[in-house]
Amino acid sequence: MRSIPLAAVCLASVLSAQNQGLTLVNDTVAHVDVPYAPTLAPTGGVTAEAWVTYNGALAPGWRYPTVLRMDPSPNQASYFLRIEAGQTQTNRLLWWVSTTNGNFTTSWMFAAGALLTWTHVAGTYDGSTLRLFVNGAQVAQSPASGAILDTGGTFRIGGGDLTVVGGETWNGEIDEVRLWPFARSAAAIASTMNMHLSSMPGEVSTWNLDGNAADSSGANSGAGVGAFAFAANSLVQQLVSFPGELAYGYGSGCHNNALAAVGALANLGNAAFSFVGTRAPAGAPGFLLLSTSSLPVPFPIFGVDVFVDITVGVLAFVPANVLGTGQIDFAIPNDPTLLNFALASQFAWLDGSCATGFSASNEMLSIVVM
Repeated sequence: MRSIPLAAVCLASVLSAQNQGLTLVNDTVAHVDVPYAPTLAPTGGVTAEAWVTYNGALAPGWRYPTVLRMDPSPNQASYFLRIEAGQTQTNRLLWWVSTTNGNFTTSWMFAAGALLTWTHVAGTYDGSTLRLFVNGAQVAQSPASGAILDTGGTFRIGGGDLTVVGGETWNGEIDEVRLWPFARSAAAIASTMNMHLSSMPGEVSTWNLDGNAADSSGANSGAGVGAFAFAANSLVQQLVSFPGELAYGYGSGCHNNALAAVGALANLGNAAFSFVGTRAPAGAPGFLLLSTSSLPVPFPIFGVDVFVDITVGVLAFVPANVLGTGQIDFAIPNDPTLLNFALASQFAWLDGSCATGFSASNEMLSIVVM
């Protein structure tokens, strides 16, 4: 079994963190830009989320205050989350995803002033449905299909298209922006929205915006542009110094970029925890290999490298969806004796795209934390 960093586990205590965040004013050029990377336009679905406050008193003209947008070039967005204020200052939160089958949206109308206090917003896409969440509860959904378009370009926080200068700049505060390469459930979003996350594996990006635009979980750090400001705010988050998740190894087989991830933290009593595998063949049957032990050296079989010890584990059937993502829920009991308990997981998929007929993900080691 791989050694567990117990010192890090001990740091996963419940602490309060008072954050800084991004403060922006509509009608000015002000945002954070993150250089293009393929992980910003994930192929297996997406969850984009943030904490916001919003002041609906906007300057006259076309106004679309934007929380986040992948590729702000005119008519080139992969996805975005913004207020469709238009010329009438309409209070409509819109989640947009552009796919190989067209542009799809879902939206939520809110009362004037409803977002003056801190509110968590999130949009997801899983290959068949767009969903919009407010404070961890679903408020809208619409059908959609196709793979997310990767148009390249910048990932922008707090702004969008600059055709109308300052017209898509957010008007208020933004904090704790996160991007996951698959669609999360309402319960999973609610389980972590009040946490200050960092060091999340599985190609998750977390921009805490605590005085900088660093990605505290991945390699997608950005920089401020224009009249932005980082300022202390009243949003209080639970500080999680160690999320209890560690990635090992690599993908192998026909789809050698297959990825293991988790949908939430393996903290005590979290019924929303799940194991997630993505970048598998679309619609392929597969298995989750789950074990209490890892192999010191991967074991090659059927053209893939197995990192978990299946002689002391179990197999669970997990088919991939149309975007090549599979998920299995695994509720963590609220039992203090499970603290520091570890499970090694790896996904394997039947894959007819090559002679060996299999693909496998890397390994994820999940450690139960407080």
